[in-house]
Amino acid sequence: MDIQKLKVNVNSTGKIYCPQKPGWSSSIKCSDFDVWAVMGGEGTLDTPSGCYSVKTGDTFILRPNIQYIAQHNQSKPLIIIFAHYHYLDDQNHIFYPDEADLPAFHRYIENISFVDNLLERMNQSFLFFWAQGSRSAEKGREANLWLSAYLQELQRIDDHLMLSSGDSSRYAEVIDICKDILRNPEKDWYIQDLANGFLCSKDHFIRIFRRYKGITPNDFIIHARIEAAKNHLRLSNLTVEEIAYLTGYKTPSFFCRQFRKLTGVSPSQYRAKPIP
Repeated sequence: MDIQKLKVNVNSTGKIYCPQKPGWSSSIKCSDFDVWAVMGGEGTLDTPSGCYSVKTGDTFILRPNIQYIAQHNQSKPLIIIFAHYHYLDDQNHIFYPDEADLPAFHRYIENISFVDNLLERMNQSFLFFWAQGSRSAEKGREANLWLSAYLQELQRIDDHLMLSSGDSSRYAEVIDICKDILRNPEKDWYIQDLANGFLCSKDHFIRIFRRYKGITPNDFIIHARIEAAKNHLRLSNLTVEEIAYLTGYKTPSFFCRQFRKLTGVSPSQYRAKPIP
């Protein structure tokens, strides 16, 4: 899934100047996603995966329904811009993408002036919308656009960080996997097995694959099978049922549904169409 094609809806925003007092801490647990960007100060953020030391430039996308605890250095209190938001599908329903499709949980941005400006504009637009209500619906849409631009910039930064961290050297491995899938679309391909061969977690493998190919490995497998099926439909006298099994599908009915979803026509209609 290309998460950048999903709409975002800002639920609340703010800029927090944490109090300069000993023992300050804040517990964070929300039902939506939360941009948590450090604009000043120093402290820590406790997460289920470990404790992060944070300073100006550290940016997190906190996940829904997970507990986080923030603390700070009393002499350098934290300044945080946050934005609670949801992803929306094309029917404007709340949508929770798979973890592998989400932005990375954390990144450090050395020069924050540009992303800071995007968040400040989002915050200003939303606060105006919040104060004026339906009379300023345009400001609510503006806030969503600023957040969308911010998340796209984070994706660009994440891509750069991933490539510069050594994953660029794995491009040839991704290409080899793609060639193997294209040669053998009928195999029972399991993403976890591919990740194991890649010596990384399933989620990390999906991220690397998507950086290079623009789609997830699962989508690549589906497209490889459909392309193979097209060739059989054009160049052989095999039945639709035979082609389904030959390209790795367990049932002809599922093959037909997926074929129609990707091509807009049934296998039989595709075979009957004149070759352009």
